[in-house]
Amino acid sequence: MKNYIKYPLVVFLVGFLISEIAFRTFYHRELTIGRMEDAIFADDSVLFYVYKPNFDFKVGNKIVHTNKDGYIGEDFGEKTENKFRIAFVGSCGVAGSLHQPEYYSFCPILQQLFTQANSQVEILNCGIDGDYRSLELFKSIDYKVKKSILI
Repeated sequence: MKNYIKYPLVVFLVGFLISEIAFRTFYHRELTIGRMEDAIFADDSVLFYVYKPNFDFKVGNKIVHTNKDGYIGEDFGEKTENKFRIAFVGSCGVAGSLHQPEYYSFCPILQQLFTQANSQVEILNCGIDGDYRSLELFKSIDYKVKKSILI
């Protein structure tokens, strides 16, 4: 390789490595939500972890509340004959973007659309944030979600 290509490439790679180390050293809290995870999750024998029930925490500038069942949002009301419930199960796409600067979940937006249409549909956000939780999310349907739908 020609010297006029090799030396700038080496300088760029060394600069990139130094900036990466500096970034990970000085901005490590922004790169992980580990500290927040310790505060908002509780151990669970079946699902490994769940949200702490009846708990408020801050994401960006918004306060997020977990209900008595340990799901994000208000407590699920009583099930009536004329009310149809849809429970969404998933990870951060359903639960909400806890790792983003602003909290966002599609469940409240969908609920608002049904309410505006005077429809007797209740949306239940049964999502639990976390990567690689497919098996636990399926387990949660029998373990927790069915109880919430039938309440």
